[in-house]
Amino acid sequence: MTQAEIDVPWQTSDVIKAIVVLILFSVPGFLLSLIPFSSGRLTSVNLLFSAIAMSLMEGILILIAWYFGVRKYHTSFDKLGFHSFNILKNLFKAVLWLIALKVFTIAYGAVAILVFDLKPPEELVQGIPNIFGYGIGGFIVAIFVVSIVAPIAEETFFRGFVYPALRKKLGVWAGIWTTALIFALFHARVWMIIPVVAMGAVLGLLYEQEKSLGPPIMLHSLNNLLSLLIIYAQRG
Repeated sequence: MTQAEIDVPWQTSDVIKAIVVLILFSVPGFLLSLIPFSSGRLTSVNLLFSAIAMSLMEGILILIAWYFGVRKYHTSFDKLGFHSFNILKNLFKAVLWLIALKVFTIAYGAVAILVFDLKPPEELVQGIPNIFGYGIGGFIVAIFVVSIVAPIAEETFFRGFVYPALRKKLGVWAGIWTTALIFALFHARVWMIIPVVAMGAVLGLLYEQEKSLGPPIMLHSLNNLLSLLIIYAQRG
């Protein structure tokens, strides 16, 4: 594929508007998370409700990207990065990058704890099981939402929509790192912001190299799946 194939018609102003809309959509979800029944007591009663609610929240990302990009400029959906790619080659690359990112995250955590005495909040481990439940049903739903729906939606928005516009305005590397920072802020976990920025930068690099959302979605999905396996294993 050629470098030109990553060009998009939307501008940084469209990205800014989209992020503002995303923030407005996120406020009700944040307020809901402060209510006691959101910590697993409601969702454990109905896993289907949990899956639908979380999938819709992630789906908003695709809807916003479509509205401010595809619809506004009357272009095709594949402008968001849905192009073919070499699956086996990029699976290998994704696994290597996943190992590197996990090693970096472990090293970062060790430094944060030993040097700065900053311990990870319990929410990092308890958050997902609290939403989906601790049983096998909750685990399966978590895999579907966190390892399938979320990577597709988030990569469509951040790498497929946000990055190309910033790339056009700032250049490749500044675009990759700025998108990675926005991606990290979206996840709103201060303790993990450095590893998430690193993750976002690698995802952006993969997209830049392959000109397809397939590779970053693959890495994002594997990362989330491994995190889920670790979290639920720790919960017994």
